[in-house]
Amino acid sequence: MAVIISCLLLLLATVSQSKTVGYDAAADRNLLAADLYNAVGADHLNENVVISPATIQSSMALAFVGAKGQTASELQQGLRLGPGDADAGEPAQR
Repeated sequence: MAVIISCLLLLLATVSQSKTVGYDAAADRNLLAADLYNAVGADHLNENVVISPATIQSSMALAFVGAKGQTASELQQGLRLGPGDADAGEPAQR
């Protein structure tokens, strides 16, 4: 029973913390997908095109983890990564 209560408290703390940040990750992921579809679709009018925005963002996020300075800032902005994503590579770099 104590484990269940601990898990619920942890979940509650996580949910309440995410609301205070004011960042909507899903909305940014959708905007990135729309940007990608518009960019690729503009070059391939009247053609069938299949891309995976989630895969593109995941693979480019790996480059973001290793990037520093202006490159990291540009990748964060271009991939529409949130403020918490800036520390994503920190544990891997230790």
